[in-house]
Formats: sequence, structure tokens, C-alpha cells
Amino acid sequence: MKKIGYFRQGGEVNIGNAFIDIGALVSISEAIKDKEDYLEPAQVSLFPVFSEALANVKRISPLLRPFWRKFGKFIGRDLLDRGYKLIKVSDKFNLPIVLEMDYFVIAGNALTVLFSRVAHKLLCKLKERGVKIIFYGCGGTTYSDFEINIVKRMLKEIKPYALITRDSIAFQEYGNLAEYSFDGIDAAFFVNKLQFKLFKLNLPPYVVLVFDKPQSRRIEKALEKELKERYLIIKACHTPIPYFFSDPVADKSKFVSNSPYDYLSLYAHAEEVHGDRVHACIVALAFGKRCRLYGKTVRVALFEKICTGDLTSETVLPKGNIDKLQEKQISFLSHILE
Repeated sequence: MKKIGYFRQGGEVNIGNAFIDIGALVSISEAIKDKEDYLEPAQVSLFPVFSEALANVKRISPLLRPFWRKFGKFIGRDLLDRGYKLIKVSDKFNLPIVLEMDYFVIAGNALTVLFSRVAHKLLCKLKERGVKIIFYGCGGTTYSDFEINIVKRMLKEIKPYALITRDSIAFQEYGNLAEYSFDGIDAAFFVNKLQFKLFKLNLPPYVVLVFDKPQSRRIEKALEKELKERYLIIKACHTPIPYFFSDPVADKSKFVSNSPYDYLSLYAHAEEVHGDRVHACIVALAFGKRCRLYGKTVRVALFEKICTGDLTSETVLPKGNIDKLQEKQISFLSHILE
């Protein structure tokens, strides 16, 4: 029997990561459903190596925080990425190293400086064992020259078996560095294959506001004032664990859960979703709902195949082609899983 290991990101810190996991695992299950010689994916975490890396960052962050608050918006993300070179790469025991598998699938924000720095050594060890590495629905953070050079260095060394990108920028930059490549979509766009729409909510028409960044509070208040005459307003938080520990008195206006399925049910039946969270908008579009993303980010590129317009400047609907994009991506994945 052939075995697939899947890098589980988890949604404890950011519920959007769980949407990626759910969509990726649905995709893999669809791709192997007619293959009798495959087991369902085994989910494994890279938490041991990431936790040590983040602990190293935490040790120096109190010294850097005052500087970053004052000058961060001027020096930008590129300098932050360069700082990741200071992270000590961990040799901690972790399950992917010892798990018997034929393929290792990684989804999400993996074509980045941070992921390259933390996971490079582990991926090289898997490559030495003959494990075929598949990047599934992956993309970058900034696509700066620095990020692209770091990611290319990693990909050239590990020589991934397949690279399925979540936006065309990543495909153009890295598509020639894998044995098989595909210009695809984010894994979270596959969450609509789960039947959340069949379970109705006993609520009046409502919109969901998902603003987790402090600088978005003014936007959130303005939207609440604008929409409350027409809709019930539900405000959701995508950071369950940090929220529970950072707020001694729970904010009753916020919806917070440690289950991504609760959020999926909520978004599946909303009239609209507004927020500064990319994956809240992805899920809304996957369920055919209107949404708008507030704030400029290069990750808006992952919506280009899906949206009717620019979701950073207006409320948009999906084009209606998600089913076809899903079918093509699953077909490609099924083909490369020999």
C-alpha cells in the first residue's frame, strides 16, 4: 500500500490554517478515491521544529519590539524576512523523519523565507529517504527578490516531485523547479466539497466581519454602523488560542471557536463576509458568497482565477468556475500519485 504524509498546519493560532488543511485533505481523498493501493493521508505536524524557531524569535522580540513599532512600517517585510536567517534550525525529534511514507504533501504558505529556513533540513532528509515531496496549493508572502532567491535555493536542493501553486506568480517563479508543476488554486477553496450548506442556521440574514488586525478596528466599526440596519452583524476572530489568553474578559460581540467547522458553517450561510483575513474571503467565495478583503497584500493574486473583480476595493462574487478549477487540480494530483 502506498502512503501519503500530510503536513498539518493546524488552526490553533490562525483558524485559516485549518481551512487549508481541510481543503487539502479533501483534495487528496478525491484524488485517490479510485486507487485501491493508497491509504488515506497520515497527518503529521512540524510543530517541534517550528516551536523551537519561534522560541528563538521570542527571546529577542522584547528587544526588537519598540524599534519595530516605530520603524517597522518604513523598513518593511523584507528586513523582517532577512532577520529569519538568525533562527537556529532545529534538530528536534519530529514524526515526519521516522514516518514510513511514499509522499509528503505540504500546503499553504510554504514558499516563504520562514518555511525555507525552518523546514529545509527536514525536507532534505526526506528527500534522502526517497520520499516524494509535493507542494500543494502553495505560495509566497511578498515575492520580493530576497524571498524568491531563498525559496529557489531550497527547491533546487530538494528537487520536489510536484509543485501545485496557489497563484500564477509562484508558478512563473518556481514552476520549472519541480518534476511536475501546475498553476493551481489555494487548498482552502476546496472546503465547499463538505456539505455545510445542507445544515441551515436558525438566524435572520447576517454578515460576518472578520477583523483581527488592530489597524482595522475603525473599518470594522464603520461597516457595523453601515450594515446593522439590514443585517444581523456577527464579528468573528481567527485567532482562537491567542484570543482566549490575551483577553481576560471575553468580548461578547466576537464569535470565537477552536473548531474550524464552526466557522465554515457560519461562512456558508452568510450574506456577505468582510475582513482583513485572506482565508475568510477564500472560504466565502468557495461557498458562493459575497466578500471583500480590506488591506493591500500580494496574496490577492490567489483570487485572480476566482473573483469577478478586485476584492480589495469592492464586494465581489466568485466567477462560477470554481468547480472546473477544482476538477483540473484534483485530476492533476491524481495523475502524479502513480
